[in-house]
Amino acid sequence: MSTVAKWGNSLAIRIPKNIAEKINLKEGTAISITVTDNNIVITPKKTKYTLEELLAGTNSKDFDGEYDGGEPVGEEVW
Repeated sequence: MSTVAKWGNSLAIRIPKNIAEKINLKEGTAISITVTDNNIVITPKKTKYTLEELLAGTNSKDFDGEYDGGEPVGEEVW
């Protein structure tokens, strides 16, 4: 159980460690706070990565080259 506390001109709550771990919530995580049916909903925002960030730490050995998926079998356009 948590208790609401005053933090400057705002209110604050502590999120128990076990709950934070369940949704991978860490210090500095961006969140959105909404109210739904008189409940407060806290949702971690998904991080948008750049292509460079996604490929960081990879090298040409990590890729096997191109893959041929074969001839079209439906209405796809090649």
